[in-house]
Amino acid sequence: MLLEGEPTDSNKKHNQVSSSRASYKGLVLTSLNRTNWFVPLLIGCLSTFITAAIYTIFLRGFGLAKVGLLFGAGDSPNEAISRGASAPGHFNDVASLAQKSVVHTKSMISAARLNESGLWTCKSLLEPIKHSISLLIILPSLRYLVKHSWTGLPPPSGKVTMFLPLSIVSMLIGKGIPGLVAAAGIAFVGGLLQISLVN
Repeated sequence: MLLEGEPTDSNKKHNQVSSSRASYKGLVLTSLNRTNWFVPLLIGCLSTFITAAIYTIFLRGFGLAKVGLLFGAGDSPNEAISRGASAPGHFNDVASLAQKSVVHTKSMISAARLNESGLWTCKSLLEPIKHSISLLIILPSLRYLVKHSWTGLPPPSGKVTMFLPLSIVSMLIGKGIPGLVAAAGIAFVGGLLQISLVN
């Protein structure tokens, strides 16, 4: 019987015990069903975007970057990139030089926007204040979206309509942080979906 693959009584008992133990392991969300299965993914994405925005505004440039542990002794990000770009044999022809120049320019623009968004790396406090406001004004929309998606109970359409323009404002004034723009975009699209479902 063992050669044919038939389980013995002891193997059956062992398999039953292990399967019953395995059913209780891990994270079990008993409220998940076919209509709200995507909500943990939504919460994970939004948490990532919001955490990245909070880090960029309040913590970026506060610790290790100030003492020079990220780029070596006295190297700034610009110096590190320039040193790598000027290595012998790095550019093979004019086309690759032009392409790398465009990529370098875009990355420098993005880095400059990030620098201006942070409290510790900005030249003026206006930009971190704008990005902080941009983060705060989308939180109610995101809360309504997550709650509606999880429970299926729509919030009052007046409140969703009131916070919908704030998502657009957040996208406009929070351009320096890509994660913040993405979270505002999710809040805007989610608000439109909520209004269409309520109506």
